[in-house]
Amino acid sequence: MANDGLESFDELQRNLNKMAKKTNKAAKAALEIGAEMYADGLEKNTPKSILSGKHEHLKDHIVYTKPKVDGEMYVSIGYDKEVAWRVHMTNWGTIKQRPQHFIERTENEFKDVIMAKIQEVYMKGLGL
Repeated sequence: MANDGLESFDELQRNLNKMAKKTNKAAKAALEIGAEMYADGLEKNTPKSILSGKHEHLKDHIVYTKPKVDGEMYVSIGYDKEVAWRVHMTNWGTIKQRPQHFIERTENEFKDVIMAKIQEVYMKGLGL
């Protein structure tokens, strides 16, 4: 009988490990879809530079990472190093340029759609 307890504990541990792997896999898939959707929306809303010969367009430099785990799971979405230094001037404005707020507009425009898609992919990944 003592062995039965150990076997049932081992089985419980295996099942919990399977569930954790399934949950992580579903969360990563959901975050990847969400990141891709947000990056597409950001590309749509990012204005093109009127100084086309002088600077590269911001919308051509949007990048996102694969899901990472550092205490919690997350993705980073933004602009690559070539243009990131000037995003704040376009988005929040300068003394000579009005703010365009395309980052905030993207967040407001796509957050509900992206959250619904993330939830759908996550639930499907869990088999619910």
